Formats: sequence, C-alpha cells, structure tokens
Amino acid sequence: EKAKTIMTMYGEEFPEVQVDRDYYPFKISEEWGECMQAYLMYTDRGRQKGKTKEEIRELLKLKLAMSSASFYCSQNVKESILSRPLKINGLNDYHNK
Repeated sequence: EKAKTIMTMYGEEFPEVQVDRDYYPFKISEEWGECMQAYLMYTDRGRQKGKTKEEIRELLKLKLAMSSASFYCSQNVKESILSRPLKINGLNDYHNK
C-alpha cells in the first residue's frame, strides 16, 4: 500500500515523466542505487554529506520505500504499456521488441 502511495505522489509531482515500456527497469536500477548509497552512508561506509545519523536513517527508509514502489509497479504494469513502441532518447526511432 505504501508503494502505491509513493508512486502516486511521484506521478503527481512529476507529470511530465513518460512511463513507457523501459521506464520501470531503469527506475528500479536508479532507486536501488540510491538505496545502496543511503545504506552505505548509514553504515558509515559512505560520505555523510553533512547529514545526521537520524537524517540518513530517514533517507534510507525513503529510498527503501521508493525501491519497493518501483518494483511493485514493474510487477503490476499493464500489458498495454509493454506492447507500445519503444521510443529511444526522444528521437523518432521506434522499436517493437
């Protein structure tokens, strides 16, 4: 339920983001990287970036939630999104894979 809420909030805050067939794999990778960065900070194996331990803990919780939300959405994406042409780098180059 928390994952749905976060992705809904994300969609409302960034309506210009185009969610197409390759969005979720890239988003999951991005969120997972940010989650790992926060984990390294929390376990004192990464730069603290001027944040307190409590701020880092909250950041880690948020990044874990975003990673979960991205994964949840990737597993529940509608077939119609997957069947759309893939637009690469904003060019008019479409691939039907």
